[in-house]
Amino acid sequence: MKTLLTYILSAAIGITFTAGASAQGLDPYYETLAQYNRIAPKQNPQWESASSTIKSSIQDSKNKVVGDLNNIIVSDNGSIQALEVNLNRIQLGSASLNYRELQIKSSARSYALNMDDSRIKDVYPEILASIDTAAGDSASSISIKNLIGSYIRADDGRRIGKVSEIMFTDRGDAAAALVVDVNYKTIRGETIALPFSSVEYLPKGNGFEVLLADQQADTVLEFADR
Repeated sequence: MKTLLTYILSAAIGITFTAGASAQGLDPYYETLAQYNRIAPKQNPQWESASSTIKSSIQDSKNKVVGDLNNIIVSDNGSIQALEVNLNRIQLGSASLNYRELQIKSSARSYALNMDDSRIKDVYPEILASIDTAAGDSASSISIKNLIGSYIRADDGRRIGKVSEIMFTDRGDAAAALVVDVNYKTIRGETIALPFSSVEYLPKGNGFEVLLADQQADTVLEFADR
């Protein structure tokens, strides 16, 4: 009798475990999180931290360094809209460079314009005149510098963590992931990466608030507590 009871209990536990594992397997967002966190986010060779990317140089078409990068403006899908730069190496000032219109090319630790330094000086007044449109639609423009430190919460109001870093592709041509320090109830100090385009960004003061759908938030917490 005791053996039979033990068998029944073991089978029930096994069914519960299998059901739980299957539930995770049926949740596409959980599977995405597993892929994004297969390697610790800040050690993933396919990504570069925003802190490092923003240290990139600005070059002309002849690979001459013409300025320094101050900030990157991206859309909510992670694509770059504009670079905020200081063209101090060629005696010019600050400017917002429209990434697409100026056909800027990205590479490891640099962004290159498709014109030489003399041409950059010629078009600099035009760049300044178009500064209001360089970043595109301001409602969907996200400042990388201002995003770091933003709180992330669920639609139902649960605050589940804070953005500690943004990871770019290794060439710096798009924001790929948010690195979030999860702190919610008993979950403390867990750091996980979320797909950059999987959340909603709401301007708040000088920064942003990052929103997750309630089910996504549940999945993030389940994954962080794994």
